[in-house]
Amino acid sequence: MNVSNLQVWHRVYKEQLQCR
Repeated sequence: MNVSNLQVWHRVYKEQLQCR
């Protein structure tokens, strides 16, 4: 697992939550 990948996933997740 890559730490960078996790950070990107977290950012997308947060952005999607705000978009909702």
